[in-house]
Amino acid sequence: MKKVKKKGGKFKWIVLAVLVIIIGSAAIGGSENNTDDKDQVKTTSTKIDSSTEETTVIDKAKEEAEQESAEEAKRQEELAQQQKEQEEALAAQQQQAQEETASQEQTTQQTNEDPIVYITNTGSKYHRSSCRTLKKSKIEKHLSEVQGSYEPCGICNPPQ
Repeated sequence: MKKVKKKGGKFKWIVLAVLVIIIGSAAIGGSENNTDDKDQVKTTSTKIDSSTEETTVIDKAKEEAEQESAEEAKRQEELAQQQKEQEEALAAQQQQAQEETASQEQTTQQTNEDPIVYITNTGSKYHRSSCRTLKKSKIEKHLSEVQGSYEPCGICNPPQ
């Protein structure tokens, strides 16, 4: 901020000198124009106060530039935050896709190595899903779970 003083330094001293003369003449000179002199003194003192008033000039261009740079920094920060969030979301999607792929591969591998077969509530044999003997009950199991305790069905020939 710059402080600028209004011009009128010489004028102030002249007015002050006139004021001293007026007050001095009123004190010495008499009582005839005493009321007029007081009015003149008030007017003169008002002029002195307004002429010596300091005003502050704000460098608006500098302030606007600082404000714009602060706004630009804020925008850059917001963009960086958005970019970071997008990268995190993309990484999460990629991670999820990898997990799903791994899960599907594991399921496929398990199905190939250990296929699903079906048993009944009362039977002693395991079956394929399309077997006609599974009309009343159908319980899904992996082959590894039923081998040894159940025998393969002779009608549908499930994997062994």
